[in-house]
Amino acid sequence: MGSSRIKILRQALLTSLLMLIMVLLMTQGLIAHSQNSNELLNDFGEPLVLPLNITLRSVGIAYLDVSNGLIYVTGESSKGPIIGVINSVSLKPSPHKYPLLGSPVTFDIDSVKKPRYYVIGTNEGELLVFPAGSLKPTLKYIQGDEARIINVFVNNEGTVIATYDVNGRLFVKVFKVGVSGWTEIGDFIGNAPLKSIEGRRLVDSSLVKVLSGDDALSGNILLNAYYTIPSYLLKVKVVSSVNNTPISNAKVYVLNKETKEIFSGVTDAEGYALIPISLPIKDIVIFVKVKGTCYEYEFENVKLESIGDKVFLLSKVLVVPSGTVSLCPIETRNLILEFDKVLGNTLERVGVLNLSDVEYMKIHSFLDVSKLMRKFKYLVITSGRFTTYPSYEVLRILYLDKNFNLTHETIYRLFSSVTKVTYSLSGDVLVVGTSGGTIYVFKLADNEYKVMDSYRLPSSITSLSIADSVGGSKAIIAGDALGNVQVLYITPEFTLMPISRANTSLTLRLESSVRSITTSRDLNQVVIATVSKLYLILGLGDTLSKGILEIDLNERITQPLTISLVDPKGMYVSNATIIVKSIDGREIFNVTTNSLGFVRLNHILPGTYYIEVYPRQDYLNKSITKAEILPSTFNLTLKCTYKPVDISFTIIDGEYGSIPKEELRFIIEGLNGSKYYYVLPHNSTFTLKLLPGHYKVYVEPSDRVEGKPLYESVTESIDVPKDRDIRIVLRRNTFTLTLIFIDTEVKGPPREGFNIVLRDTEGNVLSNLSITKPSVTLKLRYKGLLFLEIIPKSIPGEEPLYFRKSYKLYLTNDMKEVIPLEVNKIDIALVLKDADTGGPPESPINVIADGKYLITIPKGTIVQHINLSKGTHELILKPKPYIKKLNISLYNMTLIKVKVVRPTIINVTLKRLYVNSTLIIKDYYSGGGPIEKLTLYINNLRVGDVPPNASKPVTLVVPLRKGLNTITLRGKNVYAEFIKKITVKEPTNITIEIPRKTFLVKLTLVNDLAQPVHGGVVKAIGIGMKFEGMSSIVNGEADLKLPYGVYTIIVDQPGYERLTIERVVTSDEEISLILKPTLITIINRYMTIFIGVAIIALILVLIYRYRAKIKSLIAPEEEIF
Repeated sequence: MGSSRIKILRQALLTSLLMLIMVLLMTQGLIAHSQNSNELLNDFGEPLVLPLNITLRSVGIAYLDVSNGLIYVTGESSKGPIIGVINSVSLKPSPHKYPLLGSPVTFDIDSVKKPRYYVIGTNEGELLVFPAGSLKPTLKYIQGDEARIINVFVNNEGTVIATYDVNGRLFVKVFKVGVSGWTEIGDFIGNAPLKSIEGRRLVDSSLVKVLSGDDALSGNILLNAYYTIPSYLLKVKVVSSVNNTPISNAKVYVLNKETKEIFSGVTDAEGYALIPISLPIKDIVIFVKVKGTCYEYEFENVKLESIGDKVFLLSKVLVVPSGTVSLCPIETRNLILEFDKVLGNTLERVGVLNLSDVEYMKIHSFLDVSKLMRKFKYLVITSGRFTTYPSYEVLRILYLDKNFNLTHETIYRLFSSVTKVTYSLSGDVLVVGTSGGTIYVFKLADNEYKVMDSYRLPSSITSLSIADSVGGSKAIIAGDALGNVQVLYITPEFTLMPISRANTSLTLRLESSVRSITTSRDLNQVVIATVSKLYLILGLGDTLSKGILEIDLNERITQPLTISLVDPKGMYVSNATIIVKSIDGREIFNVTTNSLGFVRLNHILPGTYYIEVYPRQDYLNKSITKAEILPSTFNLTLKCTYKPVDISFTIIDGEYGSIPKEELRFIIEGLNGSKYYYVLPHNSTFTLKLLPGHYKVYVEPSDRVEGKPLYESVTESIDVPKDRDIRIVLRRNTFTLTLIFIDTEVKGPPREGFNIVLRDTEGNVLSNLSITKPSVTLKLRYKGLLFLEIIPKSIPGEEPLYFRKSYKLYLTNDMKEVIPLEVNKIDIALVLKDADTGGPPESPINVIADGKYLITIPKGTIVQHINLSKGTHELILKPKPYIKKLNISLYNMTLIKVKVVRPTIINVTLKRLYVNSTLIIKDYYSGGGPIEKLTLYINNLRVGDVPPNASKPVTLVVPLRKGLNTITLRGKNVYAEFIKKITVKEPTNITIEIPRKTFLVKLTLVNDLAQPVHGGVVKAIGIGMKFEGMSSIVNGEADLKLPYGVYTIIVDQPGYERLTIERVVTSDEEISLILKPTLITIINRYMTIFIGVAIIALILVLIYRYRAKIKSLIAPEEEIF
């Protein structure tokens, strides 16, 4: 009796637990069948109101992107504010979410028709810009300073506008988004860091929307509304007349009669208030508002005390209550509407409009309606209080021309404040919603918007949207703070016809306040976000186009339905097909129950349906049920009936999970008696047809097995149909195995502990032990081939002593086995470094371990691995000769003692006996290499030959021992022996300039008369070598000492022409040269003869000239001619 009660209690607890899990999963929306929007319209007709499956605690802003088929939704999740995306066709949310800093308060797109950018602003100052179809922000900016965003705008050129509010101070920031990122154009209007304009108080801002008839495109004209603040401050103190204590939080107004301005301030804890004022100041009136009462104080020719930079103090303390009780003044402002054009990364002011009668004002829309072809181009839709229209709130529409000049305006008195404004894409219709719940529709007529009709909802209008292509007309959809939604069809006569008011319903009633509404142009897709839910209305536009103008949308709200399927015992049935059909037999849903036996339909309309059940389980019958789904029906449970089932039995070896290794006897007892048969290893899985009920099963060793059986007897109880696949696990008998371990190196017991793993032929582990003794005895439930693996273990941080190895054993009975243990080898890494170069060794090195040659390390090897047994070893690193014929070893021999316990890295620094040095061999005179082959000796040992290379110096790398070295170069014809001694400590460059042999060149110099010359100079200039030699000519001879080479010999002898010859000097020699005299020399040589002849000629000329006189003086007989 007690056991049956326990079973019933256990069954009830299990059922309750499964139901709890199902409810939790259902509430989380994790198990559901979904249909796309097109299928739902086809199944249930139009229109449909679909509550979308979201997991947000509260919903913020939702927007329908028709062009991309997406619904963007913001809200509060369990991890904070997020933005997500839902496919408007499949109705499936994207798994990707983006976290937000703060709650989203404002949202904008650059284009209604095909958005490119989405911009979101939060109440904690986070600004995000997303490209269309993505949740990866192009711009993320956080203002800080406790700033909150009140307005955001974006256009398709990537210009982003954000209006911030920091403790009541408003300012605008402008950003530019592009392919490569974003930049900040700056701040302006108010006290902001960049491009700030002091003395201005921003009231509101808006970016122009260009209406084209099928799109509302954000433009590049920014409207900022602000008023100026005087730069001077008046400090006033207010105290109580009761105990003369300061009064805090009192509002103080100052009227400057000279400027007619009224400004105000609030007193602090010390009773002081700072009020902006303008100069000049002569007569002022001060009003102090305390607990709703204003006290008036008038001052004429007031004298103010300057107490700081632009700060004045009213010397009289204002005592309250006193003075005259009066009405508090109304602060009016000369509001400036400034129009700035965004050009690239700059702002250019293109227009200014002054409004002098503003008490307070809100800008709702700034529109470019040039498509309407009217005398005005822009509309500024505002609301507020104005002194021109006192005592009530008004809607004020400003009409501006292309130069932003006011052409005219429309004023409409309201009985409550404006909460929402929307417009048609053509711009001919404006819709205004108020806090009183009234919706006004304005139509453009005669260049002015006029009220055509109105409609009232029960509460404040929280959202408005227009569909401007609905059956040739337009429709408005509006929502209020109580969750009421109404669709207003605009008739051809331009009157409003409420659509959702059939039967007793006046509106579509949703559960909570409406936050936002967006619609497609044809009204076939409408997204409504309330505080707690998100809705999608489908097919409403098509319904209106068919002339159906009265609909109870409350009856078209779909609801989730969970269908649970159970068997006769109340257990849930999984994986069953459920087909839901309409009353006329049309299939609507074809779904499958989950692992908990239920399926959740996200959307179904209340009504009567046929539900067909097709279980996949072979022990359950199919069924058809007629069900009435009421608006309150969210769960439906269906029950199946049983039929006979096939029960599968599998007998397995418990040690391996495989088929038995020996023959068995199988016995089953049930309601219809018992039966038995023999089970061989190859047929240990079989099937019996059994009715539901309880059975006893016995599996025992076969009486035909010889010797000791491998398995023990087993008894099992089964429950049909719950137990369909019966697994009977057999337990084996025990066998004894003794293992004896021998160390192969010492031929004795193990010197170090190790582990053993014993496996069977299928890889199953039979034993896993740590061995510390010479032998171990194992108790095994196994018979046959075994695999023993020796797994050494070592002291922490050390390698094991023994090598890992496997052995085969064949166990047929209790037995003993000797196991040899092989010693392990450990890897030692020698890291070699040349002490001088820091690089690898430059010669091979022999490694000798414990007196035995081990390995030769090739030159250039940085790391060499060797294997040593565990213990202490002595290593000798003996370098091989670097130059074999000279028997020079580059390094010292290195001795290393090492204790090997684990793979070790040994850093070996090789100290050089020799260092590689670079010889740069030059010809002393040419600067190039030697022009004949030289023999090189280092420390009197012949190293090799230096090849000739006249074009450039010859460079050789040679080993020099550390210390003093003698370098000898020997030539044959051109060069004599050259010896240079140098001390070397490290690799270095050694420049050797080897001189050539010199020879005596004797010159004999005579003139053309074979006479020796004297006093001249002979110069020899080397060709291709830096050498010049010079000698004076003495008695026709000159001697030159010249190195081996080719020379240009120049003879300069006064009175003789310069003589130039080329000569190859390879030995001592004599050269005879004949000099050619110059013309002057020749003239000088024959000058005496020339003078004699000239004198004789002169005498003859004189005789001839004076021959007559001579004749007269000479007698005729003396006449000579």
